[in-house]
Amino acid sequence: MANYPYAGGLVKSQPRGALKLILGANLYDTIIVGAGVVGSYLAWRLSWLGYQVLVLERKATVGQNVCCTGIVSRQCLDLLASEDSLILREASSAEFLAPSGKRLQLSRNDEVAYIIDRPALDMMLARRAQSSGTCYLFRTLVTDIQVATDGVSVIADYEGEQRLFEAETAVIATGFGSALPDKLKLGKISDFVFGAQAEVDVGDLKVVRIYLDHNLAPGGFAWLVPTVGGKGLAGLVTRRQPEQHLSKLLSTLKAEGVLTSTRAVSCYAPIPLRPLPSSYTDRVLVVGEAAG
Repeated sequence: MANYPYAGGLVKSQPRGALKLILGANLYDTIIVGAGVVGSYLAWRLSWLGYQVLVLERKATVGQNVCCTGIVSRQCLDLLASEDSLILREASSAEFLAPSGKRLQLSRNDEVAYIIDRPALDMMLARRAQSSGTCYLFRTLVTDIQVATDGVSVIADYEGEQRLFEAETAVIATGFGSALPDKLKLGKISDFVFGAQAEVDVGDLKVVRIYLDHNLAPGGFAWLVPTVGGKGLAGLVTRRQPEQHLSKLLSTLKAEGVLTSTRAVSCYAPIPLRPLPSSYTDRVLVVGEAAG
């Protein structure tokens, strides 16, 4: 796996001097909206190639409120040039549970997937992009992108004021749910499900479990994924009432003796099932879950 140096510590907005340049009339090659995995990976690669890149992120920092189980393949880790220190657990088997209670376990002699620290992955990629020259600006909500023949104007709310940022091109990497693609007449995604997940105590569980019971996850499935330190992630996808179904899942797993408690911090996120009608227009590209 290739090693790429990056600065340690938290990814922060630029210092005051650089901030004046960002908020001024500086023209970037690309403005990326969203500092998730896709946005920061793209920012890093473009900066590494010598392009001037600005990332605008509505959250206060990278890796905040990430709702993701973090199961990836070796190919994904290699593509992202990820450090192995992000791997929480290797997975070579999975157990599938039917509504009848019957179980089917599939296993291999080698690892087929890796459970990673997803917020740490976000931070690693953002630090790498920043060390390559990418500028980051947090607490910045992009409200519109206007396309002209010679570039794009990105309009955003920053610290209570409307700001204008200019670039040759723009990339929308906000994740699913942004209104920006529809404003650019790229359409919207109406077919989606809800993901719901909670960190729980799983004891010595070592195998990933997949629950195919529609009473637990109507229209979807549920999972229990061990991570580290006796912890795990219990979650599901469903088309409606994710909070109610997650609560039922946790109660069911506790009654079966799989969990020691149903008290957990939960997160919820919509997941697109179809792509946008169009993922690009002049000078603007939509990537990641924002594109479906």
